Amino acid sequence: MAEKPYFINLAGRIYQRGDGVMLGGDVTLSTGKRASSASIDLADPRLELLNSLPLPTRDTKIPMDVWGGFSLNPKRIFSGWVSQLSGTDAPGRISVIATDKLKGARRKQRSRALAETSIEQLAKGIAKSMGVALDTSNADLTELRALGRVIQHGESDHELLERLCSSVGHTVFAD
Repeated sequence: MAEKPYFINLAGRIYQRGDGVMLGGDVTLSTGKRASSASIDLADPRLELLNSLPLPTRDTKIPMDVWGGFSLNPKRIFSGWVSQLSGTDAPGRISVIATDKLKGARRKQRSRALAETSIEQLAKGIAKSMGVALDTSNADLTELRALGRVIQHGESDHELLERLCSSVGHTVFAD
């Protein structure tokens, strides 16, 4: 059973269960091969929230984090960027949909040749370009040896990392 959201942080504003803004306190989280997403309906009777947020574009990223649990120390269960803001059928309500930060690394296929790199350097570069932190605390970095020339052809950055890590017995996952 998924944990009920305790609060969300949308563009630096905190909304918490029972505050009258998070309608019913339900956030829908879904995970697919290409991306994970979160959606929530918020009460916005005077459209103050909708008018204060910039439109989400490729250059304008609106952060959204969802924290879950029933305790005073909830854990983050989703972190991403708002991809869609829309009015719902009921007046004074807006629907917010966000996709995870690694969506670009999973979706965009490219072809390139990489010279003299390591899996760790490649992972750090991809994580930095996506705006996420890389945690290698559970990895045996001695196995992540330097690579010679690496060819990426018709695969996403995430698929490339999965392929290279599986060749040395490791897996890649987003938390």
